[in-house]
Amino acid sequence: MRRFTLALLFLCLPSTCLAYEASMLNLRVPSNLKNGQMEFFLHHRFYGAIDEDPLDTFFGMSSGANVGFGLRGPVWRELEVRGGYITDFSEWLLGLSYTWLFPDALLRTQLDIELYSFREFVDADRENNLFYLVDLETEPLFERLIFALNVGYDGFNKRGGLGFGAKVDVLRSVSILGEYFPVIGRDDDGEESPLGQENAFAFGVEFRTWGHQFMLLMGNSVEIGTRRLMLGTHSNEVRLGFNLQRRLYL
Repeated sequence: MRRFTLALLFLCLPSTCLAYEASMLNLRVPSNLKNGQMEFFLHHRFYGAIDEDPLDTFFGMSSGANVGFGLRGPVWRELEVRGGYITDFSEWLLGLSYTWLFPDALLRTQLDIELYSFREFVDADRENNLFYLVDLETEPLFERLIFALNVGYDGFNKRGGLGFGAKVDVLRSVSILGEYFPVIGRDDDGEESPLGQENAFAFGVEFRTWGHQFMLLMGNSVEIGTRRLMLGTHSNEVRLGFNLQRRLYL
């Protein structure tokens, strides 16, 4: 326990590193990590709804959570490797991404391919497949407004999907964010997506330092990442969550 506490304190120490890229709540965005840098990330989504006995559950935070964490970093120029784990479905992730910059178009683009492995049930065999994703993000418009778009294809569920969002800087180190993931490709006979019937959404606020990004968010899904969110959610009950990102140096 003592070692774990010291590790968390290290991750929260101030840093003199360069400013972060314009990350979103769940959407993947083109990376700006440089050689010799890495990032530790932690995503936390509480299961309980904020209006479900708020005094007894402290706004849903005593009902457990879905947690994802991992590391990412460049391996050669704009090529980056990413690995992580998500507690729901005991899911392991390993991916590669490549980033292109289009300064004249004020646009950043990234292509991701991710191998994932999960169990649909505790005693089920592991399922393995690939997720393909294109990330688009604008350069800051009017020096404070950014739009992001993810378009992906899930090999296991055989479904395409997308998510889009926006970020606006209200102060130099504080931003407001919003995201929306419409479920597309439902069958005409009314068959729903694997995860639910409702489109997923999230909104929140971000606080930045020179070495960290910390986000507080609310949304109607406990899932983490574009692949899960683009498949829909079960209800429109709002739940709390947070993200922590910490840039590290080798």
